[in-house]
Amino acid sequence: MVWITVVFSCILVIMLWHFLSSIGLVFNQDSEIKNIPSIPGLPFFGNTFDTLSNPHLKYQEWCQRYGYDIFQVRIGTKRIVIVNSYDSIQKLWTENCSSNNSRPVLYTFHKVLSKNALYTIGTTPFGQSFKRKKKTIASHLNYKNLYGYNELIQRESDLAMYRLMKDLASNHCNETDLLKFFQYFHLQLSVYMTYGYQLDLDHSEKELADEIIEVENSIIKIRSHTSSNLQDYFPILRYINSQNKYKKANLLRERRQVYMDKFMRFTINQMEQKKFNEKRQMKCGTNMRNQQSFYDRNMDTSLVAHNLTNAKLSFSELQSICLTMVSAGLDNTALNLNYLMGQFSHPIKGPSLQTKAVNELLKCHGNDYWEAWCHSEEESNCNYIMALIHETLRYFTVLPTSLPRYTTRDIVLNNSVVIPQGTTLFMNAWNGNHDDKKFSHPMEFDPERYLDQEGKLISNEKGLFHFSFGAGARMCSGSKLALKEMYVIICKMLLLFEIGPPKAEEMLAELDPNKSNKFPTSSAIEPRKFLVALKPRNPLFYQGVSRHIQQTLLEDYKLKMQNK
Repeated sequence: MVWITVVFSCILVIMLWHFLSSIGLVFNQDSEIKNIPSIPGLPFFGNTFDTLSNPHLKYQEWCQRYGYDIFQVRIGTKRIVIVNSYDSIQKLWTENCSSNNSRPVLYTFHKVLSKNALYTIGTTPFGQSFKRKKKTIASHLNYKNLYGYNELIQRESDLAMYRLMKDLASNHCNETDLLKFFQYFHLQLSVYMTYGYQLDLDHSEKELADEIIEVENSIIKIRSHTSSNLQDYFPILRYINSQNKYKKANLLRERRQVYMDKFMRFTINQMEQKKFNEKRQMKCGTNMRNQQSFYDRNMDTSLVAHNLTNAKLSFSELQSICLTMVSAGLDNTALNLNYLMGQFSHPIKGPSLQTKAVNELLKCHGNDYWEAWCHSEEESNCNYIMALIHETLRYFTVLPTSLPRYTTRDIVLNNSVVIPQGTTLFMNAWNGNHDDKKFSHPMEFDPERYLDQEGKLISNEKGLFHFSFGAGARMCSGSKLALKEMYVIICKMLLLFEIGPPKAEEMLAELDPNKSNKFPTSSAIEPRKFLVALKPRNPLFYQGVSRHIQQTLLEDYKLKMQNK
C-alpha cells in the first residue's frame, strides 16, 4: 500500500507541475545556447538584479571584464543574447538582417498596453502586415516625398522659433528649458503630416499637446526591456497584485486612444467635407481654394488621406502607422536636439562649437543670414551641421539598448556558433556607438570625426556610422525626417541665438548622458532638466525674423484655426 501511495503522489506532483508550468507559475527556463559564453548569475533569478538599472553599462562592464563581445544572460525564464561591439552589431543586424528581423512578443507591452493589437511599426512582429506597413511609411518618408514637405517644415520651424521668442519676451528672462519647444515642433509637424490636423498650440490645444507628450513619454518608460516589466520574464508575477500592476498600462492605452480617435475622425470628416465642397464648386462655379489656408489646401497630402483614398492597408494597419508617426520621434528627436543645446551652452567648448557652426552655415549661403534662414529646409548642405547631428546621435545614444530583436531563422557565426531561431537579441547600441576600436576617443564630443580633411561629410561607405536609428531591415524609417527636423532647428537656433550657460551652476547641463539620466530603468535616456541662456546673435536680424513671421505666417495660421 505504501508504494501505491508514493506512486500516486508522484503522479499528482507531476500533473500539478505540468499544469502550473502551462500557466507560467513555476520556473521553466529557456535552455542555454551552446557555444555562446554565459554570464554567471543566481539560481532562479539569473542576471536579473544586475540589469535593473542602466543595463547597457552593465553589459559594457561584462564585455570588458570577460572579454566577450557576444554573450548570453538569463533574466528569469528567458535567455537573451547581448551583442556589444560595433563589428558584431554590424554583422548580426546588417549582414544577417533577413534572419534577425522580428520583435519578441512581450507580455506587458503587447498583451496589456497594446491588447487591441495596435502596435507601432517598430514593435510589430515580422510578417506580411509588418512588411505592408514598413513599405508604406518608408515610401511616405523617402527623400522625394520629404522634399514636398519643405514649405510645411519651413512654416512650422518658423512658428516654433516665434513661440520661443515670444516666451522669452513675456517672461522677461533669457533663460529657458528648450525641451518642450522641441517637442511641440515635432508633434505639430508629425500630426499634420499624418492627419492634416493643425494643433492650436497657442490657445485651445496646448493641453492636448501636453497630454500627448506625457502619455507617450510614460509609455516609453513602460517599454523598458527588463526593470519595469519583470512579469515578462517571471510569469508568476502576472498573478501577483496584477490589478495595480496593469492599471497604469490600461489607463495609458485608454488616454492614448482618445487623441488617436480624435485625429482620425477629423481627417475622415475633412475628406467628406472636401467631397461636398467639390460638388458645390462644380454646381455653383465658386473657387473654394481662395478661402482656404495653406494647411487646408495641403491636407490631402497627409498620410491618412492618401491611404484612405488608395485603400492599400487595412484600417488597423493604417492606425498602426499613425501611432508610429505621432509617437516615434516625440522624445527621441526632441531629446537629441535638447542635448546638443546643452553642449552649446557649456562655457568651455560651447562657444567654439557655435562659432564654427555659424561660420560654416553662412559660408554655404553666401554669408547671408536671410538666405540661410529661408533655405535651411531645402538642402542639408552644411557639412559641419550634419557632423554635429551625427555626433549628437552617436554620443547621446537616446535608446542605449535599442529595441529587442527576435530571430526568425538560425544564424551561423564564424562557421560554428549557431544562434537558434526564436532567440531574443539585445543590441548594446551604447557600447557600439562608443567602441574604441571604431571611434577614437569615444567619450569625447567631437563632430569633426565625421568630416574628412576637406571638411566634407564622411559617408557610411567610408566606415563611420552609428546605431542610434538601429540597423538592418528594421532601421528607423523616419530617420530622414528626423535628420531634416534636427538640421532646420539647429540652423535657426544658431542664426537667432548665442547659447550660453545659466546663472545657477546647478542648472547647467550635465554632458555625460548616464550621469544626467533621470530614469535609469527606462529604455530611453532622459536627462534631468537644465536651462540655457539665449541672447540674440544679431539683434537686427532677430527683429527682422519676428516681423517676417508675423507678416507672412500668423494670418494664415489664424485662418486655419478659424476654419477648423
